[in-house]
Amino acid sequence: MPVDVEKNSAEKNFSLAPSIDWKAIKIPAEAICDEVRLGDLILCGYRVPQECRKLSVRQTIWADTYWTVDKKIERDFQIQFVAVPERECRMKEFSQTFSRDDDDLLCRTSNWVSGAVYKIRFALEMPPLEEIANADLHLELRVIAEGKFQGVYRDPKKIEMNFSHTPQYRLDFPPSIYQNHFGSYWTAQQIEDITGGKWIVPPPENFFVRSFCRLIKKIAAAPKPVMYIATTYPQLAFHDIYFKQKINQKKKSIDSHSKVHEFADKISGVIVSHPIENLPPDFPQLLVEDSVRATFELTFAARKRFQGKVIAVTGSNGKTTTVAMLENILSKDRNIVATHNNSNVSARLTHAFMNYSNDKAYAVLEICSMALETEWGSITYGLMPHVAVITSITDAHLLEHGTMEGVARAKCNIFCGMAPGGFAVLNRDMPYFELIEKKATEHLLNVITFGTHPDAMIRMEKIQDGETFTCMGKSYVMNCSVPPEQIYDALAAVGVCVALAMPVEIALERLKAFKVVKGRGEIYDVTYKGKKIKLINGSYNATFLSIKTGFEYLNSIEKNPAARVAVLGDIAHLGDSAEKIHRQLAELIFKYNPDRVILCGKYMKILWQDIKDKCQCHWFESGQKLIPELNNLLNDGDCVFVKGSIPAKLSLVVDEILNGKKK
Repeated sequence: MPVDVEKNSAEKNFSLAPSIDWKAIKIPAEAICDEVRLGDLILCGYRVPQECRKLSVRQTIWADTYWTVDKKIERDFQIQFVAVPERECRMKEFSQTFSRDDDDLLCRTSNWVSGAVYKIRFALEMPPLEEIANADLHLELRVIAEGKFQGVYRDPKKIEMNFSHTPQYRLDFPPSIYQNHFGSYWTAQQIEDITGGKWIVPPPENFFVRSFCRLIKKIAAAPKPVMYIATTYPQLAFHDIYFKQKINQKKKSIDSHSKVHEFADKISGVIVSHPIENLPPDFPQLLVEDSVRATFELTFAARKRFQGKVIAVTGSNGKTTTVAMLENILSKDRNIVATHNNSNVSARLTHAFMNYSNDKAYAVLEICSMALETEWGSITYGLMPHVAVITSITDAHLLEHGTMEGVARAKCNIFCGMAPGGFAVLNRDMPYFELIEKKATEHLLNVITFGTHPDAMIRMEKIQDGETFTCMGKSYVMNCSVPPEQIYDALAAVGVCVALAMPVEIALERLKAFKVVKGRGEIYDVTYKGKKIKLINGSYNATFLSIKTGFEYLNSIEKNPAARVAVLGDIAHLGDSAEKIHRQLAELIFKYNPDRVILCGKYMKILWQDIKDKCQCHWFESGQKLIPELNNLLNDGDCVFVKGSIPAKLSLVVDEILNGKKK
């Protein structure tokens, strides 16, 4: 990089030595800034042109920087010019580094002359278009020596991003959204203000709705009056990773605008991205540029006026159970809403939250990784939790994230959007805890930990119902009739209660009445084709760890080895690790030694081939294929442990057994 020495008079002048040719230098007036010392270097001028301040097309971001030193320095520094997205999203920070080649002696900072001013121009190349998101950029200059930061200068002005190919949602709304009655009452003016839409068929005077719905099957259960949001699936795919994957697999496009005629009598109006013809002439239609964006912005506006506490729960497993436990605890004497039936992707979360009444005391939300990693960024930027829970980090979702560390980093996005002083409730025993804790503290959150680790704030040495645990220096007894792995979820729920300043005694008393969520370890005593069977239903989902704890639970409740039967289905979302992890299940089978092992699924066939000669083991393509042979594989008095991910279809096996009479 050349030294820029401009003679003539200047807006800001510096004496130069020792060269007689360096008498003065002019820094353009628009580049002059207050001097900032970054290590041994002094930044004395900085300019980013206006054409780089608002971007809607991919281009180079450049800046002129002016530097000086006030003493001879002995070492060389690197100077990085970095663009940092204002929120974590698919666009990562990108930078250019000013480095000094050994043969470029003039530019090496160790050769800079005291009092001289050096101009360095940086040119940042933006990422490929598919990696760009509408997250405004903060520009930083970082001075580095020997791998350590010596100082950072952050440009007080942002680079505004407005790219048409990627979502951009508003998080600030006009005051009109707060002018309402208690309950989810949305007036025509509020809906227009939030979405930026235009009523092409105006609603009647005093029009309002209590709920919005973009899923046809949800209309019947939505609070009335309800307004429908018409969308197209390619549009959903564009905004939501979940739908993107789903539609890419099915390769079909559905425009729900064309279906509104079928249920127009059940709704009070419709939000559209193009007009719908042949509806009644007075049927209200609000035209918006993007109906999916309108959905998210209605959700975020609902969050702005929500007066209660928002609790967000994520993790590799245990999310649904933790949410159910919290609902059981908090709803006893307070007005609470919670997600149900694994409604944890962005589309379902928006549908849930924009219909919450704003006078509720709590909103408890289950959030999956995909909702934490949308193209726009984590949905929690708009949902702004007061308390965030990470229940666990396991081998689940390796397909999406590649490694366990990748899973952990994805889960950290739940902290996005949280205000300083909020609470992070973390499993102290989970892998990459230190990484997650560090991220929580970077967000200035209070950290509450639970688990068996000696440093856990809520500590239970043996994870089992009836055992003692300590919390805030006091001892308590856990009394919650759930499988051992779900005791972790109960401890997480206690941690949330601590964050909410609720007495632990009250939480524990209410956990006594908790019932296991369907498909996650509930126990049935049934008669199946004349045989008395004890069934442990874990058919909803599976990880290597949950299968291990399931075996431990099976052995704890059934002491007769000849009666223990394990029905295992494929573990989903393992990516390239699928074959390896399924083969590792052999260690569990030999350790816990069930009398019979029944395996279902593509990857379980690999395990079956490894162990079929060493134990009594059977394999079927799926749970559906197992059913015709099930009666022949079960004996009177068996205790049957069923565990697998949804694609293995073991829920069909459970349904088959439950057709017997429950006791």
